[in-house]
Amino acid sequence: ILGLLYGEGDFKKSMIYAINCGDDTDCTGATVGAFLGLLYGTQGIPSDWSAHIGDNIQTIAVDGSNLQLAKTCTELTDRILKMMPTVFKANGVDMEFTEGEHDLSTPYRNGWVKNYWKFPLSEYLSQSPYSYDGGNFVHMNARVVFEKRPSVKPGESIQAKIILYNLLADPRRLFFKVHLPEGWSTDNYQRNLLMKREMHIAHEWDVTITAGENVEPINRVIVEVTGCSRAVPALIPITILG
Repeated sequence: ILGLLYGEGDFKKSMIYAINCGDDTDCTGATVGAFLGLLYGTQGIPSDWSAHIGDNIQTIAVDGSNLQLAKTCTELTDRILKMMPTVFKANGVDMEFTEGEHDLSTPYRNGWVKNYWKFPLSEYLSQSPYSYDGGNFVHMNARVVFEKRPSVKPGESIQAKIILYNLLADPRRLFFKVHLPEGWSTDNYQRNLLMKREMHIAHEWDVTITAGENVEPINRVIVEVTGCSRAVPALIPITILG
């Protein structure tokens, strides 16, 4: 968003802002470039960039020696176009592919876009500002939530909450174990929890953490979550400031 706002429609400025104002921002730059590409096409790419990169996909981050990766933007675009009918059909989207300009107001009014709003966005938007993504673990998503600023002094207590969403089509029981810094303690937290199969249901697990005598500037409590049929535990960090 910062890149798009301060870039003022300029491809180069937008990309530089988006990429340099974060860490691990390859996807960020790709998203900004995709937006500008939809708006302006290849004409919006400055000549010095297009001359250097051309149509080739330049990457050193992905080893394509044993993968059938697209080598050019044209090839990647063709693959996406071939996938679109299948993806739309799988999501119940009634779409007609034609050339020229399109009026998307009708499909919006017909409500097919509701398929893309099944995820619990309201849960995320209504959460405390002191919250962060706790990780995606294939079978579930996790989010760590504090109701107040997550900082403690020696001997003080703070409550943390983990919101879990099931990503699979079957219910599963989860088991919790808390790993604490030396001298820290917790209340008698819930040891197991049953996650229902619906993806939109938020499952809450909470714990009260009490700091010991030694409080570092940054303190991490690790919540180990194991589940039936999952060989590797999910490790969710609860970060508390000193």
